[in-house]
Formats: sequence, structure tokens, C-alpha cells
Amino acid sequence: MLNAIMADDKLEANDSFDNENMSSTKLIEDLTAENECLRRAFEQTEEKLRKLSREKQNSQNATTAESATAKLIELSKKCRDRTAEVEALKTKCKNLEATLVIKGDELERQRTELQHILKSEVRKDCGDNRQNLAYLRNVEKERRQQIENTAKELRQAEVALEASKRKLDASKARIKILEQELSIAKGKIAMLNEKRSHDDRLIDALNERLKISEARYQDHEMDVQNREHKIERENANIKNELRATQLHVDRLRRRLEEREIEIDKLRNGILSDESLKCRISLHPDFRLTEERQISPVVSPRSLGEPNEYVTLALAAEAERVRLLELVTLLNQRLDKERNEADALA
Repeated sequence: MLNAIMADDKLEANDSFDNENMSSTKLIEDLTAENECLRRAFEQTEEKLRKLSREKQNSQNATTAESATAKLIELSKKCRDRTAEVEALKTKCKNLEATLVIKGDELERQRTELQHILKSEVRKDCGDNRQNLAYLRNVEKERRQQIENTAKELRQAEVALEASKRKLDASKARIKILEQELSIAKGKIAMLNEKRSHDDRLIDALNERLKISEARYQDHEMDVQNREHKIERENANIKNELRATQLHVDRLRRRLEEREIEIDKLRNGILSDESLKCRISLHPDFRLTEERQISPVVSPRSLGEPNEYVTLALAAEAERVRLLELVTLLNQRLDKERNEADALA
């Protein structure tokens, strides 16, 4: 009877042990599959991070704007931090996987040992059944304690895996945000490159216009200088002509004064003629002698000469006034050209 009870207890213990062992094995398989999924997710995340790093490197090589460069540097730091965090999580998952493998091997070993022990205990003598039963109970107790410890470690591993999942989800969300920020940064970089190209084209166009303006200014400056030289030559010629005219006018004035003196003399001669007539009327013999003396001096041509010299003097004065007006006009034109040249300079 006792042997039957012990056999039943052993069978129940074996069944419970097998059930717990199967559940533990199933849990280990589930954890292994979940760990494999996490590994694949980590590998995908790592691949995305490498891709983002390459894109970031390309963006850093393509950009020239300081703001975009600073943004990409910040993103690269964040990516490196996330990469380090993912590597740490990956290492932790590998450690958990190794722990699970070790625990599975240990449970398998314990199960094998218990089976060997049960088989050896069944074969023993009935006299040792009580001792074997106590031993089996102790072994069962130890096994249950080990199972509880293993279950506790598994729960801790599950908690760690949940935390790793949450961190992985957070990393995925952060990666999406970084991808969006990287896309925005790429758009800004493209816009800055386009703006730089437009600015370069505008600068080239302005440089061309500046060169054309400089050439026009040089041509205009040469033209102004030539016109100044021409006006100066004309002014010098006019001044020379004016001086010559002034000298001519002075000569004409001197001649006019001389002619006026002669006219005065002639007038005095006419007066003397009148007095002579009076004397001739009084002394007829004196008339012929005086006529011979005066007739060479008083002639129609001599009487007409004062009017001719007055006309010449008036014409010379008018010419001098005209030349002065022309000199004034030329000086005004010269001043205007100089002012325009100064304004262009």
C-alpha cells in the first residue's frame, strides 16, 4: 500500500514536473522567439541608423550653410546617442538570451537528474522508501524553489524585455522624428543651395553691369577729357584772338585819336580858312598864296576819313563784345563739363 502511494506520489510528482518543465520550455521558446524578433528589430533599427548616418554624411558634404551644418551635427550626436543606446539594449538582450539559454540548460539538466533519481529510487528496496520519499520531497522542494527562482528571473526578464520594447518604440519614434527633421534640413539645404546659386548668378550679372558701367565711365571720362582739352584749346585760341583783337582795337583807337587830332587840326584849319577868306576879302593878293598852302591838306578824302575810322572803331568794339560773350559761353560750358565729370566720379 505504501509502495503504491509512493508510486502515485512519484507519478504525480513526475507529471507536475513534466507539466512545469513543458511550461518552462514553452516560456523559454516564447522568450527566445520574442528575443529573436527584438534582435531583428534592433538590426533594422541599426540599418536605419546607418542609413541615416550616411544620408547625414552626404548632407554634411553637400551643405554650406552654418545653420544647417549645426543642425546636422546635433542630429548626428543624437543619432550616435541613440545608436549607443540601441547597442546597449542589444547587448542586454544578448545577455538575457544567454541567461535564458543557461537557465534552460540547467532546467533540462535538473529534469534529467530527477528522472535518473526517480528511476533509481523506484528500483531501490521498499525499506528505503521513507528515506527516499523524504529525499524526493526535499528534491521536489528544491526543484520547486529553483522553478520559482527561474520563474522570478523569467518575470524579471519579461519586465526587462518590456522595458526594452518601450525603449525600442521610443527609439523608433525618435528615429521617425529625426528622419522628419533630416528631411526638413535637406529641404532647407536645397533651398539654401538654390538661393546661393541665384545669388551667384545675381552677383555675376552685377559684376558684368559693373564692368560695362566702368567701361562706359572710362569712355565718358576720355570723352570729357577730350572735350575739356578741345574747349581749353578753343578758349586759348579765342583768348589769343581776343588779345589780337584788343591790340587791333587799341591800334584803331590810337589811329582814331590821331585822326581826331587831325580832325581838330582840320577844324582849326577850316577856321583859319574862314579867317583867311575874311583877310582875302580885305587883301586879295594874299588869297592865292594861302590856297596853295592849305589845298593839299584839306581834300574830300581827308574830310571823309574820320567817319570811316569811327565805323571801324564801332565794328572793332562790337567784335570785342562778341568775342567776350563767346569766351563767357565757353567758360560756362567748360564749368558744366567739369561738374558733370565730378558728379560721375
